[in-house]
Amino acid sequence: MSFKDTYIQYGVPSEMAEYYSELGISVSTFKSTSNKHLIEKYKISKENVVFIKECLKREAIDESIIQSLLENNRYTCCLCKGEKGDGFIIHHIVEYSITQDNSYSNLAVLCPNDHDICHRKGFSLTNSITEKQLRAAKRSWEKQVKYEDSKLAKKAPFRIKKSNLKDIQPFKELKSYSESDEDFYFGRTSEIEKIEFSLSKYKILGLFGESGTGKTSIINAGIIPLLKRKGFIIVSIRCLDEPISRIRYELFKVLKEIKEFNSLIDELIIEDSFHRLLIKLNSFLQQFKFNLLICIDQFEELFTRARVEEREKLAKGIIECIASTSIIGKLSFLLSLREDYIGELWDWSHKYNLEDAWIHQYRLKRLEKDVAIEVVTRPLSLLGISFDKGFVDKIIEELMIIGDGQIYPPYLQIVCSELFEQFRSQKLSDKQDVVFDSKLVNDSLSVEAIIGDYLSESMLINLTQEEKILAHGILDLLTGSEGLRAFLRIEDISRYLSISEESALHIIGHLVQKKIVHPVVENDTITGYELVHDFLSKRFFEKLGDESKKTKTVLDIFRKAFREWKQHLVLASKDRLDIFYHNYNQLSLNHEEWEFIIKSSFSVYWYFENKWINKLQFSILRDICLELIKDSDDRIVENAIRTLCKNNDITNTPLLIGIIESTEYSDVVKEVAINQFAFYLVDIRILETLKKVIKTAKNYKLRKSAIYAFGKNVKELQSLDDKIIDTEIKVVLEALNDSITNVRKEAATVLSVFLVSKLSLMPLLDRLKIETSVNSRKAIVTALVNMYRKNIGKKPIFDTLMKIINDKSEDYRVVQEAKSIASE
Repeated sequence: MSFKDTYIQYGVPSEMAEYYSELGISVSTFKSTSNKHLIEKYKISKENVVFIKECLKREAIDESIIQSLLENNRYTCCLCKGEKGDGFIIHHIVEYSITQDNSYSNLAVLCPNDHDICHRKGFSLTNSITEKQLRAAKRSWEKQVKYEDSKLAKKAPFRIKKSNLKDIQPFKELKSYSESDEDFYFGRTSEIEKIEFSLSKYKILGLFGESGTGKTSIINAGIIPLLKRKGFIIVSIRCLDEPISRIRYELFKVLKEIKEFNSLIDELIIEDSFHRLLIKLNSFLQQFKFNLLICIDQFEELFTRARVEEREKLAKGIIECIASTSIIGKLSFLLSLREDYIGELWDWSHKYNLEDAWIHQYRLKRLEKDVAIEVVTRPLSLLGISFDKGFVDKIIEELMIIGDGQIYPPYLQIVCSELFEQFRSQKLSDKQDVVFDSKLVNDSLSVEAIIGDYLSESMLINLTQEEKILAHGILDLLTGSEGLRAFLRIEDISRYLSISEESALHIIGHLVQKKIVHPVVENDTITGYELVHDFLSKRFFEKLGDESKKTKTVLDIFRKAFREWKQHLVLASKDRLDIFYHNYNQLSLNHEEWEFIIKSSFSVYWYFENKWINKLQFSILRDICLELIKDSDDRIVENAIRTLCKNNDITNTPLLIGIIESTEYSDVVKEVAINQFAFYLVDIRILETLKKVIKTAKNYKLRKSAIYAFGKNVKELQSLDDKIIDTEIKVVLEALNDSITNVRKEAATVLSVFLVSKLSLMPLLDRLKIETSVNSRKAIVTALVNMYRKNIGKKPIFDTLMKIINDKSEDYRVVQEAKSIASE
């Protein structure tokens, strides 16, 4: 159901409903948005905001009741019969606030003028038109409509009149036909029958054709209405990047309307696994003898937008559907995709043993001449519009020249839409006997000129020069690589163009009105915008230079990668990051996208080779790193710590102390935090934490790193306190007796390099007497040599070193270190 129809269910006037629909404001958005925001952002008057909010407090009128009421009243006021205006309101005959009655008998179709007469200021009824009078007018008008429709049915299903002509357009330009357009959809009868036959025979069918042949239209206005009349349950979705969640949402929505499933719907909802869901669904369909068809349109998006895991899950689910042998009560799939993705379909179907998706296919082709003539003339005849057959033939012949002997549907629709607009304009200007013929256009105006005009600046008419520049920018953003459409949120568009969202919405609104751009709606909410057809994207892409095409490709790769991270937490690979790096100026990254890039780079690059961290202002980089400190991936946390400390900023000390003392971080991460004080940071506040690690850490690597960092900090702090070495040295002296050789060696090294003190003389000599590790002995000797050179304990050190030199059993490496003093 469209946004406009949903508003009408709440009694909102049709013209208001249409306006808010064009703005892209759904009912749920209107309800949840503050009055102030609606007034400031969308420029809606305060009175209208209050009025609509009051309407939306009601229970929505049932869709089927609305449809019946409007059809039975010809969408026209039952009091004035359309004389006072074309708009309408669903009016409660007896106040809703009194009865809460949304039944057909309590509703009437009124124009805004007569609705005002029925209401005094506010919402209470007056006596100017009584309940009895209104009911009588409704009965009388519905009787008249029924009588006139029965007469018209013998001639044509529609009657053109000035009051409803502006709402009729049987041709679609570049939009697809919808299910409600079935009456105007002609020319594909043979294809519909063949597809319907294949679906009755097979459980999976691939519908393919070049972009623009009308795959979406034949599904919406041909296949779906036909199968619904045959009792099929239809679940129709666009693939996008998460087809499974979209199938689930639409499936449950459809099944809730079927009474046989009322008691079973919860059993289906709780099934997390897609293939188990379809197994259970299959059993219910067989039980009730229902046939259900799942249509997935634009199936190529499974290969361009969806993750590998999504493809695998969908394949497993479809396999379950094929495995069933039931004929009555079966589940089938119709997969529609562009023919340039047949190769991807082949690979996918063979990878997951889904050969049926490849074997059972139907190719939709361009239109032949006789079919194209039917596409043009049948809607006109249906509407009772006279046409010149020679003029129609001329249109088709020109289109055949352009299309190399066949007619390309988008071109046909563009031309016929423009001609019908001219017909409508002349009809509305009170011209009599207007015919669909050559008089609608200048003699010199060709079919090719109409198409060229549609794709030129004329689409931007009524925009200022500045707005035209912005419109071109938006169209460029929505043109993807290789002629595919790009999908963007309004906030992304405004950011890329450096304009406000309000300005972006204004331009988007114009492009939507011109049927160049349309909103993408998911779960009744507008999530973004895209070009109405790949045909447009392809034409725009062809006009780009080689460098621009390359940039488009990079942008598309980035958007896909970013979307995968947002939805599935998949980080970018090293290859992708390298591509992004060389084109990052074109990416125009926001904070969230930078977080994705930095996090990805932390996961694949070594710190010293990560060029991305130099591309971002450090204050922003710091904020991102502070978030990444909380990540579950140790490598990401390690690199976040290193990046935070690269500027020797001791404001990070409390954070690092928290990490070192925390039980939530791994020892690997804690070691990196400690090492920041070994190489970058000097801060007296870290000493107590390092002492604790040296004394109590179970992991010897932490003790070893802490000893070095401790010695380095104490040495650096000596300029502020000349007694600090003697004050703090005890913990390192105790480490000389650690159970791990590497820790003892590190303690000796620190006493040699950083903490040279007479207090270490006896502990070093005592440890040397019992030390068995060559590396530790060598480190102790080095420490003693350095003390000797600083005139600390020269005699006992000299005597000890001479014993080592003369000891034939001593390792040559230790002896060599001791001889360095003898040479002096």
